[in-house]
Amino acid sequence: MPAALSVIFFLSGAASLLFETLWFRNCGLVFGNSAWASAIVLASFMSGLAIGNVLSPRLLRRVQRPLRLYGVLEITIAICGLLLVLGLPHLPAVLAPLFRLLIDSPLLNAGRLIFAFVLLLNTTVTSAVSSGSSMGPTRSAPSWARSRASCF
Repeated sequence: MPAALSVIFFLSGAASLLFETLWFRNCGLVFGNSAWASAIVLASFMSGLAIGNVLSPRLLRRVQRPLRLYGVLEITIAICGLLLVLGLPHLPAVLAPLFRLLIDSPLLNAGRLIFAFVLLLNTTVTSAVSSGSSMGPTRSAPSWARSRASCF
């Protein structure tokens, strides 16, 4: 079982990096500037990891089967990440009616950036909680969980 879990954890990390790369690309298409795209993706990714790591211990206290929670969270990440990859290119068309009111305002870019940040934040918070849930309480955890915990 530990070898299979190691493969699952590896694939999860690879998928996370793939999503981050796709988000960089799609945010660059949406905002037309790679600096804005990089700022949004990195800020939401790091904020999501921080928030998720704060929430993870609180959530784990109530969970009896952390690996089941890990599976549910990974499925949630896959669905949300895929929706983001498919939905980000359509973001300008969807938000155009709302942001037409701000067309001459400097708040237009701020609104677009905040909206994209919040969209990306959901998936990254879930990702951080899932990495914590896979470890479980480290003192009573099996050896594979303790070795995974040592990576963080």
